[in-house]
Amino acid sequence: MRRLIHGGVEGAAIDLSTNLNPLGPPPELEEALMRCLREGVHRRYPDPGMEGLKEAIKSFYRLSDWVIPVAGAAEGLMLLLTALRPARVITLSPTFGEHEVEGACSVLGCSVKHVIMEEGGEVFRPDVQALAESLGPGDLGLLSSPNNPTGAYVRYEGVVDAAEALPEGAVIVLDTAYSELGPGFPVAGGVPPSLIILHSLTKSLAVPGLRAGFIYTTSGAVAEAVDSVRQPWNIPSLTQCAVTEALGGGWLRDYLRASASYVSWARDVMGSRLRRAGYKVFRSSANFILLKHPWITARELFLRARRGGIGVRPAHTFAGLGEHYTRVAVGLPWEIEAVVRFLESEAPD
Repeated sequence: MRRLIHGGVEGAAIDLSTNLNPLGPPPELEEALMRCLREGVHRRYPDPGMEGLKEAIKSFYRLSDWVIPVAGAAEGLMLLLTALRPARVITLSPTFGEHEVEGACSVLGCSVKHVIMEEGGEVFRPDVQALAESLGPGDLGLLSSPNNPTGAYVRYEGVVDAAEALPEGAVIVLDTAYSELGPGFPVAGGVPPSLIILHSLTKSLAVPGLRAGFIYTTSGAVAEAVDSVRQPWNIPSLTQCAVTEALGGGWLRDYLRASASYVSWARDVMGSRLRRAGYKVFRSSANFILLKHPWITARELFLRARRGGIGVRPAHTFAGLGEHYTRVAVGLPWEIEAVVRFLESEAPD
């Protein structure tokens, strides 16, 4: 059985190994779920066309062209690889989906190359131009912004410029899963056909069990190819019902703005204290921070944290990061206090 590499520490009283919205699921979404249950939508097959969900996504994010709802970014990435069958996948690493890409390409026959971001000061420098220049016809480039696990932000206009200059048949996939907990969903007008947006709703809504997200493309050929390999009922009835209602509710934008504001404040609090304790804290635009700690390995820090009932994410499994990096999500104030105190106790004197 394939071992999944992700956050989530079983049994941890405080788990900041996963990158979910620290404010938790909005009550309005949970109420929508209950209404959908009472209406019995789970007793019916999901709508394979998902027209209501598609229109809700387009309206909320102000999108035109083609939207394909997917069961989170992980399914979206697998659908794109299966549909497009790239000759090579080149990732701006470290990034989300590296392990999934390696596994899929071992089956699909594509090769994988990593363009490693340069570490400079307290930031990893995403070189989108280097990624674009490495892509040939039939290649797929993958990057995330804000980047997981570094938190680095890539200017959206720079990605558009790079995509417009690609050779024919090459595409860039931009994963924006954490954008709404940082600078905001970036997509405006003028998305070239060579740029595909992959977005997850489960991080910002803190509902990873619902599995909701979408692919956005201005290429009819890409949309048709992806839809041809998509399982007809990939989004369950409950998810379609509740997420469609949430996207149409006037409360959601306020919830996301409040979430991003809290994340910014809490991330600064965490970062300031951990820098004083001796950790290298990389500047982040997301709801998590990446730490470097040369005096202890990520695995040992993880094991010590787990013994204390705390979950953190060892980051050495990401391409380009060594044994001394750990990712920590932003939590609620009492969670932050407990985790920061633990990390302070593990810092050198």
